[in-house]
Amino acid sequence: MRGQEVTKSLVAIQNQFDNQISRLRSLKYQILDVKLSHWHEDFNIFKNSVKDLEVMYTNMISASFEGVNCVAEAVGVLQIFQSLAKRDAIKRCVEKKNSDLYLLFIHDVEEVRREFDENRRAPPLRNNEPHWAGSALWAASLAQNVQHLWSLLRAASCCLCFCSSA
Repeated sequence: MRGQEVTKSLVAIQNQFDNQISRLRSLKYQILDVKLSHWHEDFNIFKNSVKDLEVMYTNMISASFEGVNCVAEAVGVLQIFQSLAKRDAIKRCVEKKNSDLYLLFIHDVEEVRREFDENRRAPPLRNNEPHWAGSALWAASLAQNVQHLWSLLRAASCCLCFCSSA
């Protein structure tokens, strides 16, 4: 799911929520009248529709991460949804995606490790690169890639954690 599709989904969810709020506002009776029992029915309809919207929202978050296969992209998407996560169910979904982000990072580090282990005896060098210096540059570039991914995670860590307010 890409940017325009996410935006359309968010707008649709917001419109449906606005419709439910409008429905509550347009009730023709006094909601504080204890003799009327309509309020409980109407409020239950509202609660159920909000739960449905939460499910739609978490499904949209999950769909947004389909096809995300690099740490930088996952960090960007997570930062957007984290700033919009206000309800517990949505926060839990974003926290799950945060965990998936770290698993993606671990996978990338394992891939770099595998590449290093497979090629450390004979690193892939260009014809004009000296053997020892080229090998050192190749190993340094692998380390630099991991450091870059780690710096992305560290820079985003303040945005990606949920702190309970006291």
